[in-house]
Amino acid sequence: MQPKFKTVIGDASCFIVLFKIEELELLREVFEEVFTTTEIAKEFGHPLPSWVKIRSVTDKSRQLSFEHEVDSGEASALALSFEIKNAIVIIDDYKARKLAEKLQINYPCQ
Repeated sequence: MQPKFKTVIGDASCFIVLFKIEELELLREVFEEVFTTTEIAKEFGHPLPSWVKIRSVTDKSRQLSFEHEVDSGEASALALSFEIKNAIVIIDDYKARKLAEKLQINYPCQ
């Protein structure tokens, strides 16, 4: 079965959990493209594989507005989703999921 989304934006918790169980490669097996932000890469604290594309958010004002509701990592992931079309965002934080829902951002378990 083909995934509905070809592109994913991963939050730090996504990388941390997969790293701990030595299954980071799953992201590459399921998705054609894997993105994250510079904030999330720093929060992860380990080098990410070369196939993870690390991007800075272009619209910093959007990211800052999201930071009023969620932390900077989640805010950057949500802001990046406006710049990378047809992506799904993997986030675990309850407030971030609620914000994603409000903004009509795709995330698992909607």
